[in-house]
Amino acid sequence: MDLGPLVKALADSPLWLAAGLFVIVMLESLLVIGYLIPAASIVFVVGALAASDPLLLLPAFAGAASGALVGGAANYALGYRLRDRTPRLWPFSHHPGLLERNQAFLARHGALSLIVCRFAKPMRSTLPAVAGMLDMDRRLFFISNLLSAPLWAVVWLGLGLGAGTSLEAALGEAGRAALPFLAAAVLLAGLGWLWGRRRLRKGLPSGARHWRLAVIALVTLGMVVSVLELVA
Repeated sequence: MDLGPLVKALADSPLWLAAGLFVIVMLESLLVIGYLIPAASIVFVVGALAASDPLLLLPAFAGAASGALVGGAANYALGYRLRDRTPRLWPFSHHPGLLERNQAFLARHGALSLIVCRFAKPMRSTLPAVAGMLDMDRRLFFISNLLSAPLWAVVWLGLGLGAGTSLEAALGEAGRAALPFLAAAVLLAGLGWLWGRRRLRKGLPSGARHWRLAVIALVTLGMVVSVLELVA
């Protein structure tokens, strides 16, 4: 899945870039359709492009952060409005155990779980809906949503920016100053991916699990190829 052409088309206009990322990230945050959209990969590639065009960073951050914020709030509202019908929606309808684990995780960790799940793909589009279904305190939810949305955007843009920076720039003063931030971003994203993969492995039957992991592998491969093309 080569994301380069899509990202380059958006990057032609800062306004279109912000609007495009807003829509992509917002949709990826929603129940049912969110699991099919590789928003993190797209934001990553935008960050890589910003290594050669820093003017992309501000509109990219604005679009990604606001999309994550609005998408999380919409997902909470969806769960709240549907209430008893939420378990009949995909993926809960096909994997009932997934709903139970989301409920247990939310009960155990509270508002913190909503920050953690932002970095775990399998739960990013499910836990906010479960929070709404359970009528979680709205102030706690929106505080968690407000904190995690810009953090998620910064992490993935930072990862892309680090990948797109040339070796010469990385050895300079600015590059050395950015290394601690990039290391922290890599650590956060890596932990989130490993934790999400563990949840995925437990939550799906063998056939579905292998199919999901294959999709993740293809998206990751496309992301790597796109970045290599950008920095070549």
